[in-house]
Amino acid sequence: MLPHTRILAIAALALAGVATASAHEVEESRDSLGRVQLHEITVGERLRHLNEAVRLDLKTTPMTSSQQVLRIVPGLFIAQHAGGGKAEQIFLRGFDLDHGTDINIAVDGMPVNMLSHAHGQGYADLHFLMPELIDMVDFDKGPYDVARGDLATAGYVEFKTKDRMPTEAGVEIGTHNYQRYRATASFLNNDRQSFYAAASFLTDDGFFDADQDFKRFNAMAKYTQWNSDSKFSIIASHFNSTWNASGQIPERAVDKGLIGWFGSLDPSEGGCTSRTSVQGIHHLHMDNGASLNTNIWASYYTFNLFSNFTFYLNDPENGDEIRQHERRLLSGASTQYTHPFKVAGNTWKVNGGAGFRYDAIRDLGLYHAVKRNVIGTYSFGDVDQSSLYGYVGAEMNIGSKLVVYPGVRVDWFKMSYRDRMKEGEGEFDFRKSAQAKVSPKLSVVYSPVEELEILAKFGRGFHSNDARVVVIQNGKETLPGVTAVDLGFKYKPVEGMLLNLTGWRLYTSPRPRD
Repeated sequence: MLPHTRILAIAALALAGVATASAHEVEESRDSLGRVQLHEITVGERLRHLNEAVRLDLKTTPMTSSQQVLRIVPGLFIAQHAGGGKAEQIFLRGFDLDHGTDINIAVDGMPVNMLSHAHGQGYADLHFLMPELIDMVDFDKGPYDVARGDLATAGYVEFKTKDRMPTEAGVEIGTHNYQRYRATASFLNNDRQSFYAAASFLTDDGFFDADQDFKRFNAMAKYTQWNSDSKFSIIASHFNSTWNASGQIPERAVDKGLIGWFGSLDPSEGGCTSRTSVQGIHHLHMDNGASLNTNIWASYYTFNLFSNFTFYLNDPENGDEIRQHERRLLSGASTQYTHPFKVAGNTWKVNGGAGFRYDAIRDLGLYHAVKRNVIGTYSFGDVDQSSLYGYVGAEMNIGSKLVVYPGVRVDWFKMSYRDRMKEGEGEFDFRKSAQAKVSPKLSVVYSPVEELEILAKFGRGFHSNDARVVVIQNGKETLPGVTAVDLGFKYKPVEGMLLNLTGWRLYTSPRPRD
């Protein structure tokens, strides 16, 4: 067996009956052996043509973390390179998205991406979400969804959590001291209300010479109430993790026998992070078929990471270990209104939305460290970043074969950075910048026959840059834009087979250098 091979023994105990399934779940049944039988996917999901296939994967593929769920998005790849507590690196459409720079990720409408983050712009740590609580994954590639703004350039992924959960417990045991314990408890489950709480704890030493000593705790509670025309949910969650990281190693050190393939030149790499969130969600369905969705959320987040990318290149005596640190309070709200109406006997829909986000980032610093002890400061300051947005879009059914989706979105960002290092020198350095962005979108879907759909998409999008870089460069390229085009089709030649082919081109504006 290879040293890095992992074997997991998984045991689950159901303590009560399965919770009531939501109305939009994929239909399924079980054969005489208890195997899940998933019904045939039909063509007709229009712009979300692969989401139903992803839903089936979610039902049948075991996951040990929510970051792993990202892998079921077609064409999306992830890699973990610095311990289990750090957000995975993401790759999509030929782009190295770092830890989330060009992909918009959300959970129940609450952003996962961290702007002006200590480690990297758009840093998206999904580890606060337990995979067992995921009900649905919505995604699309490219900057074509009018409801998605900042960072939604290569695409977006949104997770929906379950409204109901059974009372159950599970244990996972594996090699290298891998252990995961989880439990959910359903306290209320009837036609009008549901309330459950879930928690999990994971520990793992990993297969490297220096123990990873990875520990993660998750907890979440969700209350949902249904009325005749509305639905209301309150969600509270907390997560924290600590870990040691293996880091990268030079091949020449292995060739010379200084360390093995699973060794480390700086075993003090690693870190700790946490996120505590509260959220309220309200869905209202009106008699005329219109709907109004409102979401409000707030989070407190901490991050502390020790890394050593160049070992002893810059400081032969102390080494080049760095510490990246921040703490922040982020909050926001959004609302969306959708109204259907008839045009020449065809159903059209118009939708509009607006929202805001505010990040108060404190003690945002980059330090020189030795074995996690700070010996110098490279940068230290505070960031305040706010954004407002509004959009309007439509779904125009022209006959039974053609659907047009036009839309336009406007975003406005304001950033400020207070350099606290210069305050020690008797100086006050406070800089700010603001910029707006207009992003038009247009998608067209043509279905000449039931088994074939041809689609064309055009859209402009953007990703915001780190506030520290923006203000230093006097607001240059605050919101660098992208322009994209997709052409493709999906075709179902026979039962049990669905073909999807898309060609795309994405042009990105150059980014400012640090």
